[in-house]
Amino acid sequence: VGENSTEDWTETLKIDVVSKVKEGLNRLATLEPDARLSFVFENYTVQTHKEPINLRSWPDEHLWISEVMTNLGYNKYNEYYTNVYDFLNHFRDTKNTDWAIAIFVVNSDKDQDDLFADGHRPYAYLGGPFAVLTLYGGILNMDYPAAHETCHLLYATDEFEDDPERSGYLNV
Repeated sequence: VGENSTEDWTETLKIDVVSKVKEGLNRLATLEPDARLSFVFENYTVQTHKEPINLRSWPDEHLWISEVMTNLGYNKYNEYYTNVYDFLNHFRDTKNTDWAIAIFVVNSDKDQDDLFADGHRPYAYLGGPFAVLTLYGGILNMDYPAAHETCHLLYATDEFEDDPERSGYLNV
């Protein structure tokens, strides 16, 4: 919807995306039972005036995430990032969870390469507060990037043999 609109969510696509994201995170929760990891899900469909997949990835995320947060009623701060934290703190408090993360899924169903205008694919911020997913790799494979990017939100880094990274509360 809005400026340069190329994508529209269908009910089937929404159901498929939510199902695959849940599948990926629920599988992630079973990998280490001693971690006692579980997820509480809530999903929203929010219109924006900008078409996120037609923009650059993180350099332009403020153009649409700020609008999403405003449409969800979280706009008391001038910085979209802070409004996301406000939303997550409210979620954590009302759902009685230890942690809260957000995953923004950008519709790229009609986009030829499922990449942002700058060529970037799904990404997340180490430690959060959010990840941004596209349909990169196809709807049937969304479970993997959902789990992978969620690991970054929980301070896990990518594993590269030649350049081991340390992260998290224990710096391991």
